[in-house]
Amino acid sequence: MYTDVATLYHDFRPRYPETLIDDAIKESPLLQSADAPKYKVLEIGCGPGTLTVPLAKRGYAVTTLDPGVGMLNKCKEVCSGYQNVEFHQVPFHDFHSDVQFDTIFAGTSLHWAISGKEEAETVKKLHSLLKDDGKLILLWNYPREAPEDIRNTVADALGASKPFYFGGDSAEGHEKSMDERVFTPLFSGGLFELSKTIRSDTITKLSPQDYISFFKTLSPNIVKEEKEATKYFGTIEQILVQKCGDSLPTSGTSSANIISKTTR
Repeated sequence: MYTDVATLYHDFRPRYPETLIDDAIKESPLLQSADAPKYKVLEIGCGPGTLTVPLAKRGYAVTTLDPGVGMLNKCKEVCSGYQNVEFHQVPFHDFHSDVQFDTIFAGTSLHWAISGKEEAETVKKLHSLLKDDGKLILLWNYPREAPEDIRNTVADALGASKPFYFGGDSAEGHEKSMDERVFTPLFSGGLFELSKTIRSDTITKLSPQDYISFFKTLSPNIVKEEKEATKYFGTIEQILVQKCGDSLPTSGTSSANIISKTTR
């Protein structure tokens, strides 16, 4: 799905705050010494390298997975200056390794890896690939949202119901969806337990054109027919320019779930 928007995704999706990554890493006891290169970390669903680069620059031996050739090629491009990243074009359920990892990371991706009929087997695989004292760290960037008055104006123009969200739902709605799609299957078997959640809220000003570029990377918009997409994005951009000029205020939420492996 994301092959044709890999560059847009890299350029316009928000980054994970460095302080959030550092605070999450502090919760993983196996990553605490200064000898970073000896630590083996697995990243599930690397996309265009949004999280891979921060992990690589911290010196870890990173094994990264993604099933999409476009995304993985973009990740290889942005990680070209690092020799400590190993790339695999494979979905998580088809990945095999004799290595147990010190920490497993997934950046806004585990809902893809854990879904489907084999979710119980996927959870067991996560458990087997992680060292007993290791942590599963899930980072999330929920879609940036414009102020309510702007969203209401767009909803009126599109004939959409309210409340209207560019990202499809509120931050609370996204969290509820992740509870159902990720945390329920992850915790129901007793193999993992939540240790801590860390949050970071940000306010960012973007040009309407940059916001539209971000908006085009969301999965419901990728699949729009070209004629429909041209009218849809054109209408929204016109409203954003009229309401905000060249500076659109947006708010976003990033979070990190620190998850421990049980030894049952």
